[in-house]
Amino acid sequence: MKCRLCNKKLLPPLLDLGAMPIANNLSRPDDLSCPVYPLALHVCDHCYLAQHATNIPNTQIFHQNYPYFSSCSTTWLKHSQALAQKLVRTRSLNDLSQVVELGSNDGCLLQYFKKESIPTLGIEPSASVAKKAQEKGIETIVEFFSLELAQKISDRHADVIVASNMLAHDPNIRSVVEGMKILLKPAGVIVVEVAYLPKLIEQVAYDTIYHEHYFYYSLYSIMRLFAAHDLSVYDAELLPTHGGSLRIYATHLAKKPNDSPRLKKIQSHEADIKINSTAYYQQFASRAIKNAQILKKLLTDLKSSGARVAGYGAPAKAITLTNFAQIDASLVSFTVDKNPTKQNHTLPISNIPILNPTEIKKQKPTHILIFPWNIQKEIMKEHAYIKQWGGKWVIPIPDPHVV
Repeated sequence: MKCRLCNKKLLPPLLDLGAMPIANNLSRPDDLSCPVYPLALHVCDHCYLAQHATNIPNTQIFHQNYPYFSSCSTTWLKHSQALAQKLVRTRSLNDLSQVVELGSNDGCLLQYFKKESIPTLGIEPSASVAKKAQEKGIETIVEFFSLELAQKISDRHADVIVASNMLAHDPNIRSVVEGMKILLKPAGVIVVEVAYLPKLIEQVAYDTIYHEHYFYYSLYSIMRLFAAHDLSVYDAELLPTHGGSLRIYATHLAKKPNDSPRLKKIQSHEADIKINSTAYYQQFASRAIKNAQILKKLLTDLKSSGARVAGYGAPAKAITLTNFAQIDASLVSFTVDKNPTKQNHTLPISNIPILNPTEIKKQKPTHILIFPWNIQKEIMKEHAYIKQWGGKWVIPIPDPHVV
């Protein structure tokens, strides 16, 4: 397998998670068959872009029944609104501007620009979520973004192009970034958010590795990607979303402003930890295996003591976590999710049923395992009532423990 950025041969995997189902392809209770595919994390020792090596067509992952809806998270809604307000203010956007979002999902972000009468265009390959955006009056092209699509819609030159957690989701990143370049106005800005690789390593967040995420970026690797297309990253910031994210700001090389102090600070940190050396990554696998073992033992001990353990959420990361840690319905009797399209399904392989959140009050579990641990504060606040019967929370990452 060769690196999808620089075409160099990839090193042996840092972490082999074994055969895994496609994360958001949930099972029906009466259908126990589930296709699985190899899943292993590699790092290129030339450009240091982390990636998995399994070539599953993205059309098989982001299909017409794709079940992830951004607006289901109040944390993400607030995050999206804050970004929109910031860009309107700092870029002086108005009714003559154009904002384009790649991977626009259900219009979670673009709706805030639309409220300000700023022209928007969403590009979203999954018909199920694109339909929700269209129902909000947000123009949405139901297609994967690419160089070819950018050429077709080049008359929609953008003042701002946003790609939030999309640049990890398409194996054809060279085509995507070249398309951004074509679509961007001479003085426009590209704003990209990605899960931040050093945070993944630091938190041993092996659960965020799944087929949907082809790539895992550091500032070093994403700057190399953009530079390969004569685009320059001039600013960056670290965010708490998704357990630790990186937001970068890029523009045409000819229009590049001076590098920001915060970009230089992140670069300095990555140099200190030796992000562009294979030694930095070597302990990740043993730490991930240990974490999974500790979590399974914690749940096994709770079950043995008579605890009734349920889960909260059915995010993509739950599939990796349950299968890598070998957690099934004998340890977690059910999980709940706000998203009605996920309810009445099961997590694949583990066969943990996904129910309506009302089941928490009905069944009163003694412990609830928070699968989307990155928004644990939101979940614990919203369901603080479990204290009424002495309910407790189980946090799986970065250190499995009971709250």
